[in-house]
Amino acid sequence: MDVGYYLGSFIGLIVWGIIWGFATKTVNENKGYYGGFWLGFWLGFIGLIIVATKPENRSGNGTFSLLSEAAKEKNEKSLLSSGGWKCSKCGRVNPSYAGTCGCGMSKSDNEANRQAAQQIQISTADEIKKLKELCDSGVITQEEFDAKKKQLLGLSGNKEIDTPKEAVVIGANADAATLLKRAFMFLEDGEWSKADAYCEQVLNQDPENAQAYLGKLMAELHVRHQEDLSNCKQPFDNSNNFQKAVRFGGEAFAGVLSSYIDHINERNESTHLTGIYDGAVSAMKAAKTESAYKAAAKAFKTIPGFQDADDLAEQCLDKGDVCRKDALYDSAHKEQIKNKITGYESAIKLYESIPGWKDADEQLEACQRKIEELKAKEEADRLERERQEEQRRIAEEAAAKKRKIIIAIVSSIAIVSIVFIIVLTKVIIPKQKLNTAISLLDSGDYDAAYALLEEIGNRDA
Repeated sequence: MDVGYYLGSFIGLIVWGIIWGFATKTVNENKGYYGGFWLGFWLGFIGLIIVATKPENRSGNGTFSLLSEAAKEKNEKSLLSSGGWKCSKCGRVNPSYAGTCGCGMSKSDNEANRQAAQQIQISTADEIKKLKELCDSGVITQEEFDAKKKQLLGLSGNKEIDTPKEAVVIGANADAATLLKRAFMFLEDGEWSKADAYCEQVLNQDPENAQAYLGKLMAELHVRHQEDLSNCKQPFDNSNNFQKAVRFGGEAFAGVLSSYIDHINERNESTHLTGIYDGAVSAMKAAKTESAYKAAAKAFKTIPGFQDADDLAEQCLDKGDVCRKDALYDSAHKEQIKNKITGYESAIKLYESIPGWKDADEQLEACQRKIEELKAKEEADRLERERQEEQRRIAEEAAAKKRKIIIAIVSSIAIVSIVFIIVLTKVIIPKQKLNTAISLLDSGDYDAAYALLEEIGNRDA
């Protein structure tokens, strides 16, 4: 348990020291010094403060560094081989993770400068070939060509031959013309960055050279020939190069450049109007309802005077009105099919809104006749219902009277029957039995007479 604790603490301290070591080394090298890792490793934050307070060293030979020139050269090679970069401003070699050189040059700016320098450089053979073309065309003399050729071949002792600024000097104007010639040749070849660089060289000699700004504009827009500026997709009058070319080029030159802008605007406007027109035509062809025709007419009205847009807008409105009337006519017909007074009344209102359309007037009269017929039929049906109801009432009253008579007769018969039964059972039959009992007494049959009298059980018995 104790061993693991101490081992973990030891490893943590090592990692902590490494972090401070690399942080200190980075700050130290960004200030123009070498090394610094072990200072940060052992002293940590204190070591970082020490190197942070050291002054900038632009020579690359700091007092803290004990490396010899040989060791320094070896270290630079090691840094370059491991992805380091050499500052184009002060010449110091920086490690790959250093974002800024001690002189203030950032890694991204340094890379941009390096790429720009590579784009400006051209091969000696290509340079001589193009100079030969200039000589043959009479832009430069044979002596100037020979002098430049010797310079390019290193025969003049001047090794700085890879940038446009070493063009043959035959006077400021002639040199600018040569550079412009080269720049427009690069434009024809589509080498935009080189053309821009040569135009910059012209502007270094003549800051108000309108042709140089024209060349930069063409390089900016990737245009090979001046007249092709009119084929650009969008106007470029907001370009700084265009504005300066117009400013320094004189009235005639400015007029030519402005005509390109006018052409682009007219072309784009025509394209825009044509797009609206074609869309409206397609909408008109596909339209089948009033709203669709109105939408197409609205689109045509946004481009008044363009081709036949005004006539087509009127046609759309006319066709839309036809659709409206057809829709009302169809709705009225559907109401008629219901064969009800309310339906015919609705149809009449619809037909009245489209007088003279198809046979709307005739259908309106037909609806009115139908309403009269239906009302007459309803009245006849009402009278028939009343007659039938009266007949039912009379029949019900007769039936009621008949029922009363039958009830009276039945009641009378029932009463008579009841009375007869009562008289029969209470009077006639007992009377007969009494007479029989008397006859039995007279005949001396006292037992039978007694039994019969017992059966009668009335007061006389």
